[in-house]
Order: sequence, then C-alpha cells, then structure tokens
Amino acid sequence: MSPKTIWLLAALVVCSYPAAAGTYYVSASKSGSFSTISAAVNSLNVAPGSTILICAGQYTEQVIISKDLTLKGLNSSTADGGTGAIILPPEIVPTTTDSIFSFLKNPILGGTIAPIVWVTAGTVTIQDVFVSCVSQVCSDYPKMVGFYYATGASGSLNHVGFFDGGGGTSAVGIWAENASFTHTALTVENSYSSAGIIAASLLLTDGTLTVTIKGNQVFPTSPDGTYGIYYIR
Repeated sequence: MSPKTIWLLAALVVCSYPAAAGTYYVSASKSGSFSTISAAVNSLNVAPGSTILICAGQYTEQVIISKDLTLKGLNSSTADGGTGAIILPPEIVPTTTDSIFSFLKNPILGGTIAPIVWVTAGTVTIQDVFVSCVSQVCSDYPKMVGFYYATGASGSLNHVGFFDGGGGTSAVGIWAENASFTHTALTVENSYSSAGIIAASLLLTDGTLTVTIKGNQVFPTSPDGTYGIYYIR
C-alpha cells in the first residue's frame, strides 16, 4: 500500500468521527476564547454536548442555538443583573411567528416574537445567564422574549434571569412551545422573570411539552400584565 493511500485512509477515519465535546470560553479579554456567545455556539469546532463558559460582561447579540449545549455564566448575579454574564438585545433582532397562540388566535400572545436567546433544536442547558431588556430596542418589538425554546427543543434553565425595564408591556421572560408530535421537555428553576413564564403545546398533540417550574421568582407582567405563569396543553 502506497504512502498516499495510507494517508487518504487515515484522513477518512479522522473525518468519519465527529469532534469530541469540550469546554470553551467566551470573553472579550481571555486569550484563546470566543469574543461572542454566538461565535462559540455556531463554531464547527464546538461539538454537540460541549460546555460554553461565559465570562462576566455584557454581550449585545441575539443567540440562536440549534445543537446540544450547556451555557454557563461565570460570576453571575441573576436577580439584580449586576456582575455576571448579561445579554442585551442588538438593534435589529430577527423575529419568528409563534406557532401555538397564533393558531389559537390569541390576540395577546399570538403573532410575531423577537427572541434574544433562541433555542431551535437539541437539548440546551442554560445556567447563570441574565438577559436585560432595558433599552429602547425592546419597545420597538411587539413581543421581545428573553429565553425562547421553540418546537423541537428541550433543556433546562437554572439561575437565569430576565429583566424588562419597560414594565413587561412588550416582553415575555421565558417562553417554551411545542407544535409537533415529538415530545420535548423544559425545566425552569431557581430563576427570575419580570415578565412571566409561558409554555404551550398545540392542543391536538395532547400535551407533547412537559414543563417543570419550581423555585422561581416571577412577576405577572407579560404582554398585557395578565400572565404570571401560563401553561396551556
């Protein structure tokens, strides 16, 4: 067997196995780390199942996650938004249409939403991360959502926080939904939301979203001041 053939076979073996999960850092100053959360989440070098540690600081970005990951803020203070990993909305936030409440023609919750942390697929654990919606940007959107788990996504939120400086009239802190027949699940615990927690399964799927909510501090100030914790199935 020629050396070239051996090299090609070795390359094929390496390429046939996905990269192993690892631990990665996000920081504006730490050497060898990613400068933004999105850069880490979207990197091909960050394999599914990896852990992303987010150093304390403010990150102005929309974070869209579509693979199994753990995101953990370092030195976080979720209740007061003081010293931890804080995500702020950028000036332009790509939006999506809610699948459940639009179908049910709910005039308050149905329609366009603008997620800041948007989980589209996979099982994603987020811990010690704070989303702050105090800027003018938040009032420019009908419904800004702090943490959004879309159809097909599962995971857990632990010691996360959402603060809406606008009084919650145009925001929802935590939102999870499932409009498919495939079961998903979300746990929300030990967290803070100044703008409610909303979860829903499409009625005809007989509740394919399982939600566990415990030990949270939640204020009933989502869209019109009506909903604190609202679960429909």
